[in-house]
Amino acid sequence: MGKSIRSGRKRVVRIGAGAATVLVAALFMSPVAANAQSTSSHGRWIYYPLGVTLQNAKFTTVAGTKSDGGCQFSESGRGGPTSVSLYEVEVALDPSTCTAKFETGTPATSASSAPRGSSSTGGSASGVVSSTTARTTAVADPSSYQDNQWLDPFGIQVNAQEQWLSWTTGYCNISWSAKWKWSWLSADGWSTRWTDSSAGANCSRAIVSTDSAFKNGIFCSGVTTYSYFGWNNSTKTKTPDHLRGYYDGTYEWDYQDFVNGGCSSLLHHGHKFSYSG
Repeated sequence: MGKSIRSGRKRVVRIGAGAATVLVAALFMSPVAANAQSTSSHGRWIYYPLGVTLQNAKFTTVAGTKSDGGCQFSESGRGGPTSVSLYEVEVALDPSTCTAKFETGTPATSASSAPRGSSSTGGSASGVVSSTTARTTAVADPSSYQDNQWLDPFGIQVNAQEQWLSWTTGYCNISWSAKWKWSWLSADGWSTRWTDSSAGANCSRAIVSTDSAFKNGIFCSGVTTYSYFGWNNSTKTKTPDHLRGYYDGTYEWDYQDFVNGGCSSLLHHGHKFSYSG
């Protein structure tokens, strides 16, 4: 269990057709994008910039499922207790087949963060779950971090949802603390629709759960654009993004993120995760 393992995708991406699709395809024809196009005999690929240098990068192709005119994927991972730092960014999508391409690696420089003109809000919580059971594990007390982002065509973060979780190891001897933060580029017209959070623990694990939604009435002329973190569009329900930390020092993360509305094809997804133990 020394590495992060991705297992399944729930991330929802809904792409509009038309001029926005053509614009992205014309702007970004990287070698990866060109290769993506050459492997598809039909449909229209949309290409996005990487915006950050990744070491030991690898590319994955994922077939999603069409849902309500969009594409539904899931994303999750688990591992530990070995430290890890990963950044995954969407580099191409064929909305006609719901096939997406992602590049994943270790950031050589800082990945996208809230630019000047952004607003933010957040919170924190902590607690203890304890019993008379002695702490027997020798694993160092771990912490994890997850940052889900929506990025514009130039890789600028327009909104994001961040989560932090720290916990002590040992069954029924868990002391934990959690934080969360939402950021949105208010200077460019983004505002919040809702933000939700919760955190807690039992004898075996600590958890932080968050979901949120944003909108922009001027990003696309005449049509409002919507973005979500922790949302299942197929069932129209909040399905929070999670960080979980277990008593043996291992971790899990997952997310379901969604975008639709005007010019939504200009937005693509980034995901940062780190763990130290």
